[in-house]
Amino acid sequence: EDREILTLKEMINEFELERVQKGSAIFDIKKLNWLNSHYIKQASDLEIKTALSDLFGVDFVSKPLTDKLIRLSKERMEKLSDFKDINGFFFELPNYESGLLVWKKSSKEKALHNLEAVLKKISEAKFDFSQSELEALLMPLANEVGRGEVLWPLRVALSGKDKSPGPFEIMEILGKDETISRIQIAIKKIKDEEHK
Repeated sequence: EDREILTLKEMINEFELERVQKGSAIFDIKKLNWLNSHYIKQASDLEIKTALSDLFGVDFVSKPLTDKLIRLSKERMEKLSDFKDINGFFFELPNYESGLLVWKKSSKEKALHNLEAVLKKISEAKFDFSQSELEALLMPLANEVGRGEVLWPLRVALSGKDKSPGPFEIMEILGKDETISRIQIAIKKIKDEEHK
């Protein structure tokens, strides 16, 4: 039939040796990854955690961040092994060039100014460090200055990458202290570059 996705039970019930053909089978890695991503999205967080434990070890999965990261990255994984590639920056900030902090045709000076403004607001914040509270705190600045001008350098400062989840999601998972630390690292990168 025209179905692409079947459960294991359906495959067992519908398999007939007589229907196996002599022609060469086609192995499509893109299709396999697409199917795998479908099954990951359908799986419960606990099923994914168990599978990740088998893949990376119990110590890795027992880290406090893992449950939050499973929810955040389920939609983005094609394979379970993608989990570390997608989320590695949560555990260790990768080294990145200060130029990555600059939004499109903006400047390092603007990125520095906006990161310092964000740092000041976050440092003074006295609320639960949730995504919604952070958006309410920082979006007025982003709307005033330009979303890309504020959110791009912030996201890069938090992840060290040009592709990652949004900054508010990242900040909620990292928590206040680590967020502040990573923004300070980004500010230092730009200032050190200026003094070369």
